[in-house]
Amino acid sequence: MLADLPGLPEALNHLVLTRDELAQIPATDIVSLLYRFFLDRAPDAAGLAQLLLMLDQGMSVDQAAAAIAQSDEAQAKATGRRLIVLDSLPAGADAGLLASYRRLQEMELARLYDFARLVSFLDGAALTGTASA
Repeated sequence: MLADLPGLPEALNHLVLTRDELAQIPATDIVSLLYRFFLDRAPDAAGLAQLLLMLDQGMSVDQAAAAIAQSDEAQAKATGRRLIVLDSLPAGADAGLLASYRRLQEMELARLYDFARLVSFLDGAALTGTASA
């Protein structure tokens, strides 16, 4: 999907969260986030149940992310994505800096998504000989 688009910025390959942020996210949402980030899809029922159990038994989010990133499916996609979990924000940084980074990621993802939709539309128009929406 997005990983296949040319020019995908390196910054989009990094998900940066603090431990405090992770502590506030329900485990189901963490698993969904990891699946979407590393595999570009929602978790299947078995994968969700397995990771929830492992997290409940003490697996860290870092370890769960590594397990997904090292899966055959993620390796086949070869996205090079990484989860970066910060114990705290670096000295001199504030939450606004991390929020700005995330907004830039979201804007770039939206731009790439719009580009992909445009290419898809134009490909469809070329096949049908039309250019209407």
